[in-house]
Amino acid sequence: MKSVMSGAENGDSSVDQPSQLGTKGVVSTPASPMKAPKSTSAAKSLGVRTLLASALSWALIVEDFDITLFKRFADEKYLKCRNAIECSMRQRDLRKSSLFLLLLLVVAVAQGVRCAPQKQYGEFKVSVGNQGVLYLSYLAHNISGHLVIWGLGWSWDIVCSWQPNWPPATLEGNTLYGDLTCNYGNLTWEERFWLLDDAVVLEYELAAASNVTMEDIAWQWGLPIESFMGSYVTAITSEGFLRNVTLRPEHIPGQAGLASYTGVGWIVPLGPSAGVVVIGVSDSRSFVGLTSTDEREWGGTTYTTRLYFNSGRLTWKPGNRIKGTIYIFPYSSREELGEGLKRANSIMYLIRANAAYTDIVKLLVEGRVVEEAERMESQRKTMLITYAAVVVALIAAVAAVLIIRHRRR
Repeated sequence: MKSVMSGAENGDSSVDQPSQLGTKGVVSTPASPMKAPKSTSAAKSLGVRTLLASALSWALIVEDFDITLFKRFADEKYLKCRNAIECSMRQRDLRKSSLFLLLLLVVAVAQGVRCAPQKQYGEFKVSVGNQGVLYLSYLAHNISGHLVIWGLGWSWDIVCSWQPNWPPATLEGNTLYGDLTCNYGNLTWEERFWLLDDAVVLEYELAAASNVTMEDIAWQWGLPIESFMGSYVTAITSEGFLRNVTLRPEHIPGQAGLASYTGVGWIVPLGPSAGVVVIGVSDSRSFVGLTSTDEREWGGTTYTTRLYFNSGRLTWKPGNRIKGTIYIFPYSSREELGEGLKRANSIMYLIRANAAYTDIVKLLVEGRVVEEAERMESQRKTMLITYAAVVVALIAAVAAVLIIRHRRR
């Protein structure tokens, strides 16, 4: 059963944390001729080591840079000068190296920002990690959303099945992409993201690079049990109903599944009148599958809410692919929640009207999904009125003909 498959099967049951950018490298060096005390900050130490490691690579292309400076400054004896001239020369070298490290710092910060796009939505902070994982924080809550992929027989691949474990991706513009070598076949993946004024759109595309067999693909939130125990999430079902699902405090062995529906998404409350509306669409099915599970069944520490992009096993040949889009709308009031539900209902309307997947995604990115649904509904009503008028006119015409014939007799 989908509802009882666990994201914790890989042994990673903790809440996802943003990946740390940078490379561990050589030991940090003091910034003055005097011997500096050891720093108590791990972050500072890692940052200095990262810059020094990067400098060793950049030195090959920077003119007039003496790579032996690093060895000299790392040598405690070199920091002691014997006369004023020697001290002046060493201070000049130190200033030269400090400016170089400052340049590397600017480059590193620029690359870090590039690999971690982020945006603030009131009290909500959203960022996209370098594996494509979405991180969301609201007050004391820190949750993450990402893909989960199961192999044949719901088998688990420690790297491929869990998006936070994927190798860091290549970033071009608003697109992340990479390759995966899995025990169920080889895949390529692409994730496009849009941090809009009031919402986030994530579009995923997975393609087979070899013969691939997968049981299913889902996007999930991981909700820490200690923070969400006893609360509820709400499924937005394909029938247009809102179904509350209690995140039960107690773990009942063998009963990991909390709910299973088809629909368009979830409402995840994070406060009395705040939370997120999460909507999913796929190019391989009309309404996505919705499940909620208790990960304690597999030793985990989270509840999950999932949106499934497919409705059964995927047996692919090279070139076969699937697309799915996740729309995240943070709300901070009942009025904003109402707006989020309006957008969910509009997507539901478009799906029932057989709107193309690509058209729905375009409307989400452009912020016109409600407008288009209302336009289509208005057009539908106009057509119904027109058809009704035509039918009435035809009936009236037939009745008039019959009356005339009757009078002639």
